[in-house]
Amino acid sequence: MALGYLFLEKFVHGIQPFLEGSVFRSVLSHRKNALVIEFINNNGTGKYLVLDLSPGKETFKLEDSFSYPKRNTTHLFAELNGAEIIKIEIVNK
Repeated sequence: MALGYLFLEKFVHGIQPFLEGSVFRSVLSHRKNALVIEFINNNGTGKYLVLDLSPGKETFKLEDSFSYPKRNTTHLFAELNGAEIIKIEIVNK
């Protein structure tokens, strides 16, 4: 558990400069246990946060580009499109 937290903390600090001030462009799922979140920052550069939530193989990475099939893709959280990301942090309870 501690190793997972340390990794998450490093990852969050690494993507924080890009994501804070960026806006959501889309959130989609193109296969089971997968989630892709597209962001655009102030200078128009796009990034994709790709999450694989398969049990035992949970991964997430930040990609410069991402292609997905137009069929069998579900777009989620349409109300987030265009919303600005104010702050990224890990909350301790």
